Amino acid sequence: MTLRYIVFCLSILLFSCKNEIKTNVVSENVSEIAFNSFFDLDTIPEILQLDSLYNSEFEKWSDFLSLSEILNNMSGEDGNHRILISSLYNQIENVEIDKIPAPFDTPPIIGRTKVLKTFVEKIFLSDETEFNSDGYRDDIKKIIISFNALVYQLNVRVKEINF
Repeated sequence: MTLRYIVFCLSILLFSCKNEIKTNVVSENVSEIAFNSFFDLDTIPEILQLDSLYNSEFEKWSDFLSLSEILNNMSGEDGNHRILISSLYNQIENVEIDKIPAPFDTPPIIGRTKVLKTFVEKIFLSDETEFNSDGYRDDIKKIIISFNALVYQLNVRVKEINF
């Protein structure tokens, strides 16, 4: 009798345990923006901003400010992303490495500017058949990431100058 009772309890125990894997999903509050008309549900990193406390310093590099404005306009709803990329390309052509203003003429800023120019040129020269590819989306993300790296270095440099 006790053997039946033990088998019965074990069988109830086995059937009552579900084969369920519980995972604790912690959602991080990462600030991201979406290219609504182009990326659908895919998101890209937030575009960093220049430190507004040092606007007078940043005004020395007006070509970069124009580039920044174009890139910030890309984050909204873009009816035709190709026009925005074309204007971004035209503006980045105005940013000449050998004419970066004196306070920003440092190796980290020059290097990040070259990287940004490379990614913008690459995406500008891409074929229309690539517009919906993952590689194209990745290239846009790389533009944002390289722009953010440049903005970060500009903010660091301005704080060094004014400290």
